[in-house]
Amino acid sequence: MRNRLMTAGNRKWWTLGAVSFGLFMIMLDNTVVNVALPAIQRDLGARLSQLEWIVSGYALSFAALMLTGGKLADLLGRRLMFIAGLAVFAGASLACALAPGAGFLIGARIVQGAGAALMNPATLSIISATFPPRERGTAIGIWAGVSALALAIGPLVGGLLTEHVGWSSIFYLNVPIGVIAIAASFLLIDESRDTTEGRRPDVPGQLTSAVGLFALTYALIEANSYGWGSGRIVAAFAVAAVALVAFVLLERHQRAPMVDLRLFRDRTFTGANVVLLLVALAMFGVFFFLSLYMQNILGYSPVQAGAAFLHDRVGILRRPTGREPRVAGAERRVARERQLDDRREDSNPVVRHP
Repeated sequence: MRNRLMTAGNRKWWTLGAVSFGLFMIMLDNTVVNVALPAIQRDLGARLSQLEWIVSGYALSFAALMLTGGKLADLLGRRLMFIAGLAVFAGASLACALAPGAGFLIGARIVQGAGAALMNPATLSIISATFPPRERGTAIGIWAGVSALALAIGPLVGGLLTEHVGWSSIFYLNVPIGVIAIAASFLLIDESRDTTEGRRPDVPGQLTSAVGLFALTYALIEANSYGWGSGRIVAAFAVAAVALVAFVLLERHQRAPMVDLRLFRDRTFTGANVVLLLVALAMFGVFFFLSLYMQNILGYSPVQAGAAFLHDRVGILRRPTGREPRVAGAERRVARERQLDDRREDSNPVVRHP
């Protein structure tokens, strides 16, 4: 039976299904928690600033460790990092559901974000390693559609679970999903690594990117609490600036950088990333306060608040395309340039004088 269902020709689509299953879980968690915030506030006695950290703690560790997670997946194995991320995420979700107080919940959410940071980059790398170029565009389109669907229905799912089961159920739900996804990953995903580069991890790049992104996110979150001109916030911005400038300088001179900055020479690649940043700021920026406003001020139920978000989020869904994204052209050009650089170094060996 299994041999009939899983053949050499369709195994890659089973792999995509396993990856999408885990991806749906972590993307859903970006929006499912917001509608539950008033219930969490009542049950745990959380202050407004603590509610902000319940949401932002997840985003903070997710953002700060994303690049590191992608590099570790390339070096140690994409399936390994995907499964490790699933295990961390599911375990942290259980801790969130059992949280006795707001501080404990914030800490568990930070660990949850770290698990998501290990998983998310590995999903796209697994797809790129599994699918040939002519089918990769369709697979990436499905990957993007799954992400968009999870983000879109997250508020409604959160509202239904919070109103009819309880806010902790939005975290309990991740535990069986995570277990199933881990089992499916062992069965359906082949291990792969990036064998085109050296095995050394880009430790300086990982440290400077993590520090820079953490400091920048912290400053943007806490600026309204401490004041934009306070010493704490100015210092955080300064640390972010120094760390991110150091990251750029380091990546320009690394033989195997964590992020190949030559990708940004391509206007399509750069434009796509800028647009994605603006969309994310617009979409996630309103979730926190609108959820509290609709439920605490307007008297909406959690389901009504979730449904109110839904019609705005449907617009982010797009039909997957069968064409490979144009940004792949930038990656191919960078790969060719790197090969030329390697050939020049090989043809011009260093002469050692006695």
